Amino acid sequence: MIEDAGILSNDAKHSTLSRQELIANTWVFLFAGAETSANSLHYALVLLALHPSVQRSVQADLDAILGDKPLSQWDYKADCDRIFASTLGAVVSEQLRLIPAIVAIPKQVKHSAGDKTLSVDGRPVVIPEGSFVHMNAYSVHRNPRYWPHGPSKRTSAATDLSDFVPERWMPGSYSNSEPKLNRKSGETKLFVPPHGAYIPFSEGARACLGRRFALVEITAVLAAIFRTYSVELDVSEWVSPKHITSMSGAEKNAVYEQATAKAWKSLDSSLNSLVTLQLPSTKAVPLRLVKRGGEIFI
Repeated sequence: MIEDAGILSNDAKHSTLSRQELIANTWVFLFAGAETSANSLHYALVLLALHPSVQRSVQADLDAILGDKPLSQWDYKADCDRIFASTLGAVVSEQLRLIPAIVAIPKQVKHSAGDKTLSVDGRPVVIPEGSFVHMNAYSVHRNPRYWPHGPSKRTSAATDLSDFVPERWMPGSYSNSEPKLNRKSGETKLFVPPHGAYIPFSEGARACLGRRFALVEITAVLAAIFRTYSVELDVSEWVSPKHITSMSGAEKNAVYEQATAKAWKSLDSSLNSLVTLQLPSTKAVPLRLVKRGGEIFI
């Protein structure tokens, strides 16, 4: 509220915002999520290029949900929740699990609040007044205690929790993933992680205020892209475009596997955390967008 609005009592005046503070906070709300949302979109595109079968499922679900409805007629109330509960919703959730925007989320016990006691596995843990605690999103998102999982099909790891597996969010895909019934529609919804196990937007009273906005924005952009386009890895490092059309199916698969291996190497070993996770320019994963029906590899 603006200080001269006259809404709060004199006792509460100290909690009001000046006009300049209001402008500054508005700027933060509007633009602070630009980088994080852009990174999520970037990684979703890369991961879908690495998983053609998932990409096809996304497109099939979008076709079933949206039909021939033009973009200008997409409706938040009619379409958004259905898309969230589709393969695309699972893709967005899995991307944020695998590569959260912020790895370590800082929290502090206020100096005036006194010591705080948390219960961890039934054991009391005292957090002293003034202490900083960082919630490790990267680790909790990979803890097999909380997540549906199986053995990795990509590496020799015992679990696939470091892999991109949107299916883990779909009801019944794993034995420890129970369907969640949407009582209003009678339809199943995506897997719901235990409280505190999924924190790409933090958790609690000071969780990200822009969570819903970000999810809608990311999902809508991806829906608009994959309604019309497919995304493939750019293989020009290994073969020139003019030679691709003369390659056999086996030769195309082989070169795409080379591009896939290099892309995974970049994702596995080259993510840097400045403020948000990002790939350095030297480890970029080149992509190409093609109209649906004009794919070369997918």
